[in-house]
Amino acid sequence: LTQAKKDYYPDFNLKFDYITIGGGSTTHSRDGQNAWIGSIGVNIPLWRKKLQAGEAQAQIKLNASRASLQDIRNSTMAAINELYLEIKTLEEQIELYEHTLLPQAEQSVKASEIGYITGKVDFLNLLDGERTTLQLRTGYQKLLIDKEKSRAHLERIVGRDLGRGK
Repeated sequence: LTQAKKDYYPDFNLKFDYITIGGGSTTHSRDGQNAWIGSIGVNIPLWRKKLQAGEAQAQIKLNASRASLQDIRNSTMAAINELYLEIKTLEEQIELYEHTLLPQAEQSVKASEIGYITGKVDFLNLLDGERTTLQLRTGYQKLLIDKEKSRAHLERIVGRDLGRGK
């Protein structure tokens, strides 16, 4: 846009050249001497409509660039918010696994083991409790992995290390 506005002003050109000339073949006193050449030029912008069109085009490009930048900012903020909420949700689920689901499953397996030893629980129920506990541990590990993936993605977007939280 600044360049488009500068096009309204005249351009001045000043040029000097030095020409080396070989030996002369005439009898003129300056024949065969090197010469200096100078020129002055002025470009006067007479076609205002052309200049106005160039300025309008530059303004349109500037506005498009600003809109594109704002779109990038908006999509980046949306991605940051989405990842933040995803991480918070995963942290809540991890806490549920750590403080409720896994302890209850392990307690259930211990009770099943005691019941199996005393003959009150059959082997199939004991195995089912072990399988359930294993599935919960696998789910817990998957949540930890998903949280770290989301954290890494968030760090990549914001461009810095967020440190290690929970």
